[in-house]
Amino acid sequence: RATLILLPSTTSLLYYEATAGAVVEATLALAEEYRASKMWLLPREVAIQLASSPTPKLIGNVLFNPDKGYADYLIPPVLLLIIFQTMTMAITMIHGARVALRTTPTRGLIGGYGARAAEVASRTLFYTAIYGLLALFLLATIPQFFDLPHTAKPLTLIGFIVPFLIATSLFAQAFARLFRGSEDGLLFITFFSVGLIFLSGISFPLQQIPQPWRLLHYLLPATVGTRAYVGIGTMGATL
Repeated sequence: RATLILLPSTTSLLYYEATAGAVVEATLALAEEYRASKMWLLPREVAIQLASSPTPKLIGNVLFNPDKGYADYLIPPVLLLIIFQTMTMAITMIHGARVALRTTPTRGLIGGYGARAAEVASRTLFYTAIYGLLALFLLATIPQFFDLPHTAKPLTLIGFIVPFLIATSLFAQAFARLFRGSEDGLLFITFFSVGLIFLSGISFPLQQIPQPWRLLHYLLPATVGTRAYVGIGTMGATL
C-alpha cells in the first residue's frame, strides 16, 4: 500500500481541476501497471488477494472549510460587502441631499483647500466611528453566532477594520461626486454587488481576470478588503 498526499491550490480553479484529474488517472494507471508486472512474483494466495483488492481510495479535505459548507465559503465576503455598500449608499444619499438643498461646505477660519480637507477629515472620522460598531458586530459576532470560520484575533480584526473603514469613507465621498441626486447612486451601487464578488478574486481566480479589471480590483476598498478579511478571518493570516 502507498499513500499519495496532494496539496493543490484553488487560486486557479482550472488548474486545480486539471491537477486533481491527472492525479486520479495516474494513480489508477500506476496501480494497474504495478499489478500486471509484479503479480507473477507473488505467492498464489497473495496474488489472489491483490487482484481482488479495491481500487485506490480518494480522500478529500477542503482546507479552511472542513464542513465544505456554502455559508462558510460565501458569507464572510458578503459581510464585508454589506459594510462597503451601505456606507457608500449612505454617503451618496447625504451628498445628493446637500446638492439638492444647495448647501455649501462649512468653512472655518481657514479657507480654500484647508477647509475642504478639514471637512473631509471630520466626515471620515465620523463615518468610521459610526460604522466601526456595525463592522465589529458583523465581522466579530455574526461568524461566532452562526458557527462560521473565525480565526481573527481581536486586535488583528480591529487593525483591519479601521483602515478599511477609512478607505471606504474616502472612496464613498469621492464617488458621491458623480451623482446629483440622493437616490441616483443607490441602484448603481446595488447593481455591482455580484461584480464586486467577482473582482475580489474569491469566486473566480484573480490571476485569470483581465488586466484592466485587475487594476480596478486594487482601486476598490471592497475587493481588496474582501481578500484581506477572508485571509485573517478564515485562513489565520496576520496583518
